[in-house]
Amino acid sequence: MRKLRICIYGGTELPEPAARFIAQLARSILGKLDVVLVTGGFHHFRKYPGRTSTDCAALRGAAEYAREANVEVQDCFEAWIPSPELDRNRELAASCA
Repeated sequence: MRKLRICIYGGTELPEPAARFIAQLARSILGKLDVVLVTGGFHHFRKYPGRTSTDCAALRGAAEYAREANVEVQDCFEAWIPSPELDRNRELAASCA
């Protein structure tokens, strides 16, 4: 049976306390539920490479969980990156990849 997917999305410029919260939330969800976290794979606007997005904060938490649980991150996290021709931010955004 396919695992339940939980989508996490939000801002593109998280202050560090919020980024830590999202990472811990992702880690906690994965530690308690047999699910896969899904984001849109948004890393940052090319113009602002130092900003942390909700998607990357969630990935950070999923990666921490994967290390601790000795599982592959792709078994608990997916980034659904939009088709470039349909993405309204294609000129502005860089993916987490």
